[in-house]
Amino acid sequence: MKFRMLLCGFSLGVVAALLSGELLSAGGPRDDDEMMRLYQKYALPGPFHEKLEFFEGEWDVTTKIWMSGPDAPPAVSTSTVSSKLMFGDRFLQTKMRGTMNLEINGEVMPIPMEAIGYVGYDNFKQKYTSVWIDSHNTGIYYAEGNVDETGKVFTYFGTMDVWEENARDRPYKMVDRIIDENTTVSEMHDLMLEGQTRIFEMVAKRRQPVAAMP
Repeated sequence: MKFRMLLCGFSLGVVAALLSGELLSAGGPRDDDEMMRLYQKYALPGPFHEKLEFFEGEWDVTTKIWMSGPDAPPAVSTSTVSSKLMFGDRFLQTKMRGTMNLEINGEVMPIPMEAIGYVGYDNFKQKYTSVWIDSHNTGIYYAEGNVDETGKVFTYFGTMDVWEENARDRPYKMVDRIIDENTTVSEMHDLMLEGQTRIFEMVAKRRQPVAAMP
């Protein structure tokens, strides 16, 4: 209990010091007004976070994975997704549960899968950031990106380790497209491939459809 009280007091002290300008930065101490201006600019959610509101809700997802190349039939899986904004609308939390059909010894087998991810907009970097973990890997996927002028296409770039091929830091691209008020399509591209780079596609349908925007 004493340790938790000390930790809480230390955390509050750090916050107070930051806001009061008692901590030094590269440019020297900052006054209260400057710290408040920076806090409002970089720490509070804004218009780019509002774009994530669309993804809140319950979704049914169909996933296609091209494990044997782009010309072979994909393995098809189904799952459910629940998404909601967290931490004062700063981050979108996505939880997935379902099965992933994987090819094992020449046979496609349904394997239970759970996953969780977070997407936010970093006001300081001026980029969307994404992290993803699931029950099929021990690594964490991290990517950064932006949204196009329409506000409907989010593109992220990152690197991944492919243990099946003993490959590290393999570049990939994720594209999330808003098709209509109740449909999204997500694609993952392996940027080391030639020609068709898409390796999986996820089509999400909202469980409780909403009316089209006028």
